[in-house]
Amino acid sequence: MKLELNYHASVQATSKAPLLFIHGMAHAAWCWEWKFVPFFNQAGYDCYTLSLRGHGKSEGHEKIRWHSINDYLQDVKSAIKLINSTPILIGHSMGGFIIQKYLLEGKEAPAAITLSAVPARGMLKGSLKIAANFPWQFLKGNLTMSTAPFSESEDIVRTIAFSDDVDKSLLKKVKENMEPESYRAYLDMLLLNLHKPAYVNTPLLFLYAENDFIVDYEGWKQTADGFGAEQQVIPNICHDMFLDTYWETVASTIKHWLSQKNL
Repeated sequence: MKLELNYHASVQATSKAPLLFIHGMAHAAWCWEWKFVPFFNQAGYDCYTLSLRGHGKSEGHEKIRWHSINDYLQDVKSAIKLINSTPILIGHSMGGFIIQKYLLEGKEAPAAITLSAVPARGMLKGSLKIAANFPWQFLKGNLTMSTAPFSESEDIVRTIAFSDDVDKSLLKKVKENMEPESYRAYLDMLLLNLHKPAYVNTPLLFLYAENDFIVDYEGWKQTADGFGAEQQVIPNICHDMFLDTYWETVASTIKHWLSQKNL
């Protein structure tokens, strides 16, 4: 499986561990490259952005409905093997769920950071909330086994992922770049491939968006506690916290935490 793995060099020579960014549902490598990658390149980090199979410029679009979370986990493992130095893992939503599974296998990383990660117990609460707010799109999505209905308008994308004051041109750009997610991966995170959190030795930071529409706080908190992770709720921000209005608060929080860990 040929994967899109983009390398973005730091603005200066660095001995720091590189960062590997893992996207969430309906996104791809591009979502990190607009804001976060320039920020962390400037902070002295080499960055890698991965598009999971069926996303971005990676192969597998023709089978997008049937890619599993375990398939995506294999993509992350493959990407790590291609990176010369073991990277710090940063994952959003579904990407954070995948990181949990990676660590539960006993895999090592200098550190791992999740942004509004899907809880270990799954995304049932988030799905019910989406169904209540967008019943037609929810029905159509399940009938067609596609998440495409949830990116069919900017209003829907804003409600699910962004603050009301998000830049309109950025919102338009996100909507245009979003693509259907695997229906199998969605079912995996709903009930088919859940897991129990467990303490790991890897330094962990779990971040949560105060105004998150999708990820329920109780599930997120339970997962973070189970992994023994350091935790922080970022105020005034929504689910796509790496692009939303106050994204720089999130990036600065990560940078500060990494510096405290001498990473």
